[in-house]
Amino acid sequence: MSKKRSTKLIMVMLFLLAGCMVFSVNAQAARKKSSNKIKWKLSKGTLTIYGKGKMSRKSFNWGTLKKKQKKKVKKVIIKKGITSISDTAFQDMKNLKSVKIPSTVKKIGYESFSRTAIKELKIPSSVKKIGNQAFMIKKLRKLTLPGNFTFDPEDADACHLVGGDIPGDNKLTVTFTTKLNLENASLFTADKYVLSKKDPAYCSVDGCIYTKDRKSLVRVPMRKKKLKIIEGCTELCTHSLLHGIEFD
Repeated sequence: MSKKRSTKLIMVMLFLLAGCMVFSVNAQAARKKSSNKIKWKLSKGTLTIYGKGKMSRKSFNWGTLKKKQKKKVKKVIIKKGITSISDTAFQDMKNLKSVKIPSTVKKIGYESFSRTAIKELKIPSSVKKIGNQAFMIKKLRKLTLPGNFTFDPEDADACHLVGGDIPGDNKLTVTFTTKLNLENASLFTADKYVLSKKDPAYCSVDGCIYTKDRKSLVRVPMRKKKLKIIEGCTELCTHSLLHGIEFD
């Protein structure tokens, strides 16, 4: 075999090898993309979301559900395997009343449930980060969530999870199921706080938050109009009152 033919043969082999490598990489990328793809189906008013990985605004949001479909959604079921709820995921689904969130979810995006018709919402203790105005829901009456989540404020001028520009005459009870980060309590325009009995530092009495020994009052719900301090309490922290209140 001549030197020239040998060189050509080597070049052809290298070209074919490179092509195989590119094909292999692309195939792996396609499989990875497919394995992380979030899918959904809407049937008889129930929106079911399933798959593995994070919900993103590209995989699920305004571009996937049409306005007519959004109006039909009354219930949302998120299957295990989903690890986050995207920003504004269910925003303005005005007929949405029920949501089921699995223990695989670790993050909830900003305004994800805002302006829906949800009255009761339970967030699993697996959730570690919650975006600004995630629960801006006028009809919300009961919210259960972990107490040690990290708040992610997208807008520093409107730092709320419940409250802000959302009016409502309904009474809202916020229940913390895990150890409370006290600053998180200030994110809710609530009527009543309920703490886990296992909380090592704080307890709830008459909807207010006291230190575990009940000697210091540390948080009063923003919507509480009358306050009767429990017997044995000797200290009223200035940060506990974030609004005008009538003492009884």
